[in-house]
Amino acid sequence: MANNMRLDVTHLFDSYRECARHLRNTAFSTRESKDWQVVDDFQEIARLLFEKLVLQRVAASNGEHPLAAIEENRFLIEPSGAGMNALVSRDAAEPGYWDHPVNTLMKGEAVLSFQDFFDWDEHGLCDLRYYRAKIIESARYPEITGHEALVETTHAKIIFYGSPPEPSTNPCATPDKTLEAEKILREEIAQFGGRIHAELVPLAKSQHMEAYEINSPSGAAYKIEIQFLWDSQPGGVIRIAGSVSIAGHHPSPLFSDMLLVMPIPS
Repeated sequence: MANNMRLDVTHLFDSYRECARHLRNTAFSTRESKDWQVVDDFQEIARLLFEKLVLQRVAASNGEHPLAAIEENRFLIEPSGAGMNALVSRDAAEPGYWDHPVNTLMKGEAVLSFQDFFDWDEHGLCDLRYYRAKIIESARYPEITGHEALVETTHAKIIFYGSPPEPSTNPCATPDKTLEAEKILREEIAQFGGRIHAELVPLAKSQHMEAYEINSPSGAAYKIEIQFLWDSQPGGVIRIAGSVSIAGHHPSPLFSDMLLVMPIPS
């Protein structure tokens, strides 16, 4: 029987990250020695830390010790807002080049399973800046299923599921509602897109998100989420990312979209 528990455990991952990177940068630093044995020693400690600071605390809420939670894809990475940047591996078989053209994932567009934390430099200052993920499935970008992805920890949250994920379906996604939802979301995003870049800068700086409901002419109520993000670097292009779902029925979005607002040349 499936366990439908859905638990936000981002705070546990944050606690582990803070503890692990402090330990790595002090007692297990290799910035000068470049000693790979020290790196291997730290990995053993890190596995124990993860078990004690994450898995055992999940067990306290879940009633079981999820030792195989990572292998069973039960820690899923979801956008903390309407969408998130992602560095997707070029190939599924040999990750290492993170230059796939798909670089933004909106809410509901893909299922990402947490595998580990990631930093670019094994001997540099440890920050554990990224979640390293496996892409379980993607309805919008099926070609990236099976690839890996790097997602910045500040743009995502970790959700623990009592059972491994099943292929996603949305029983509310009838053709009529999907078309209506698409039209409504594009109209809402366009309202913000009509504003000049300078007006949107404070919203992008704070990663501001608007969340509200709209009643459509058909009588359906839709939940709209719109977030403002820097597209690549602060001060540059602003990405207005949005998603729409049926209010009070199903968490999976019916439609996601985005709009880019360019800075005005001086």
